[in-house]
Amino acid sequence: MLAGRLPRNSITCMFTTARASVEHSLAKPAGIFRILVLGDSFTYGVGARSEETYPSQLVGLLNQRGASHPRIEIINTGIPRYWTEPERALLEHYGLKYAPDLVLVAFCPNDVLDTFCGRDDVIISDYGYMITRDAAKLGPTALFLYEHSGICRILLRRYVASQRSKRPLPRLDEIYRADGFHEKDWRAIEAEFGRMSELCRSNNVRLVLVHLPGDGFEERKSYPARRLSEWCANHQTQFIDILPAMKKASAGGVPLYYEKDGHCRPVGYRVVAQTLFNELVEAG
Repeated sequence: MLAGRLPRNSITCMFTTARASVEHSLAKPAGIFRILVLGDSFTYGVGARSEETYPSQLVGLLNQRGASHPRIEIINTGIPRYWTEPERALLEHYGLKYAPDLVLVAFCPNDVLDTFCGRDDVIISDYGYMITRDAAKLGPTALFLYEHSGICRILLRRYVASQRSKRPLPRLDEIYRADGFHEKDWRAIEAEFGRMSELCRSNNVRLVLVHLPGDGFEERKSYPARRLSEWCANHQTQFIDILPAMKKASAGGVPLYYEKDGHCRPVGYRVVAQTLFNELVEAG
């Protein structure tokens, strides 16, 4: 079970499931500007090769600027199923040991749902991945079938959904409402951002919050960006909203997300990387 203050062995176990195309020394090399990226499966880069994730594309763009700029190093600690609380724990107990100059925290709307479900809803599997307790109860054989059989995946999802429906469920649509069902979860997320801000400030590190939207660009889905922007303005924190760029790119008819699971296609991650590059360079 995850605890409020995660023990070192749990942090290490979960961190090893993060995606990295290169290994990084704990000590920062001289002349390097180091960026630590926190996030979930979108930051990990589900649906893309390692070099196609937005952190990998971003570091490539930054290091193409020439010798007059410092060499950039990005440490991608995105882990599928993560949300704001474990991201803060990773930063506090592990990430800051890498002495980053800048921390990017990628917020996805499903972080609100995961905050609602909380730590007690997930465990760490034998393979080091976070899974729901309902899934863990199915046993290793069922998990194997889930990974290797499309029919079994459908049946097992329906079974797990039926078990979870016996408990209070999060309300997806109310993620995008002020003072709605998830107001308590929004406040918990903002409290975690506050802790991240204090951690960064005490270590002389800049913090940037990034809004990574899911698929679909109807007006109601702009609420997370408006709320995060307001929080950042009140806490002297830079905010980058990816939603406008994704909406503009989608107007060209190129699909940015996979229909199956809603994760970005490589072209979608490219839009994220280019937007971050433009905003970070403009901000100096």
